[in-house]
Amino acid sequence: MKKNINIDLDKYGIVLIIIGILSRLVPHIPNVNPLISISLIAGRNFSSFIAFSVLFFTMFISDIGLALLFGYPIFSYWTLFTYTGFIAITFISSKLKYSSKALPIYIFFSSFAFWIWTNFGVWLTSDMYYKTLIGLINCYIAALPFLGNSLLGDMIWGILILSILNSIKAKFYNKKFFKIKDVVY
Repeated sequence: MKKNINIDLDKYGIVLIIIGILSRLVPHIPNVNPLISISLIAGRNFSSFIAFSVLFFTMFISDIGLALLFGYPIFSYWTLFTYTGFIAITFISSKLKYSSKALPIYIFFSSFAFWIWTNFGVWLTSDMYYKTLIGLINCYIAALPFLGNSLLGDMIWGILILSILNSIKAKFYNKKFFKIKDVVY
């Protein structure tokens, strides 16, 4: 079932995949990438198949690229927490009915929930912290700077992605995903 749009959505999915991959491969401030915004926008506007395909291909291809460029492992224990965090955001976004005015609120809560979930994964799967309540608290304290980066980056990327998609859509289809002015104000 397609939502809100009566056009061929796979073209927009490809645009989101390209944005997501490039944003992860070029040097950037830690945790400032568009994946939460992509998860929300894809879940809200695309069919479930396209939304999850966009998310999977973006993550999988960029994880391989990061492994080749920087020697990171393609998959590890923490991958489960990262992927399931984005899957949950995409799934929940597909079920919610919200206006463009509410998008910044959903970005904020999605960023915060993703930070909680993935840092729980860091605590659980790494040897950096003791497996105690104090170790978990220390993990979250150490991750606070990344939360600030994520919140700022997700807001900026959300507006930027909607601007890109809306300009493409307006140029070729004379329609919009969301009204950008509703998101910004």
